[in-house]
Amino acid sequence: MATNAPLLQYYDPNKPLTLTVDASSKGLGAVLIQNQKPVAYASRALTQTQQRYPQIEKETLAIVYGCNKFHELQRLLIALEKYDLKVDYKPGKEMYLADHLSRSFLKETKEVLVPDLHVNDIHLISHMPIAPEMYAKFQKETANDEHLQELQDVIFDGCPNEKSELLHSLMPYWTFRDELSVIDGLLYKSNKAIVPKALQNEMLDKIHESHLGIVKCKSRARDVLFWIGMGQDIEDKVKSCGLCAQHQSLNAKEPMLMPEIPERPWSKLAADLFEYQKQHYLLVVDYYSKWPEVMKLDNETSKNTTD
Repeated sequence: MATNAPLLQYYDPNKPLTLTVDASSKGLGAVLIQNQKPVAYASRALTQTQQRYPQIEKETLAIVYGCNKFHELQRLLIALEKYDLKVDYKPGKEMYLADHLSRSFLKETKEVLVPDLHVNDIHLISHMPIAPEMYAKFQKETANDEHLQELQDVIFDGCPNEKSELLHSLMPYWTFRDELSVIDGLLYKSNKAIVPKALQNEMLDKIHESHLGIVKCKSRARDVLFWIGMGQDIEDKVKSCGLCAQHQSLNAKEPMLMPEIPERPWSKLAADLFEYQKQHYLLVVDYYSKWPEVMKLDNETSKNTTD
């Protein structure tokens, strides 16, 4: 059988690896190969939702599964673009091991995979624009935040297939559930740290300290931070600031000046010069009736024009 020990060889870190994957209508299979010999096998069943995926999505999911299963070599695809992967398509008959495993999958699979919520095992503190002291504060308050701990449990245990199965307080996270992760005690939406409730006012003060206005404050915050309702909180913060209101009034656009409407014809005129086919003209328009008069000019001197 494929699971017999003699058929597997030891992994050699000095030699290249090949990951072959396949997806059938109800399962996924993956094999890690070195020197045309298998190093490890993996297979699992597709969920009811995943069974309804188009075949191209199932095949992509198989790549994700293979990368995740052998995570010491490739981390799960939060996006495959961070890996330098070359994907070659081969028919199932040319990948008999992966093809066989995708059709001989385990009937029950407890492991939760993309597109469910997931946990990264990488450490991003060196990439976060947060001072170490503030990072430690984030970790402490995240651990003390009941709401974020409920969200973390869902990330660890896997998101349910239906939104209605989520706790009501966690439903706002449903639309971006695939972007959520837990890294070193902090929760993230993509690469943005989710701010615990206890630190939100402090973060609002830091976001607003330069009095940049609503648009720039939002842009500044969204680069690194996230919490539900953050945009509205920033708007309320800026609108309640007297200094921002003063700056806004100073920078306000001047209102459009409406011209005075004359009471009778030819009491107010508009005039301009123009050239047509190398000949100069004077155009005069009556504001009241909009009646135009065009006069030919020999030249554009001020005396000739006024005469």
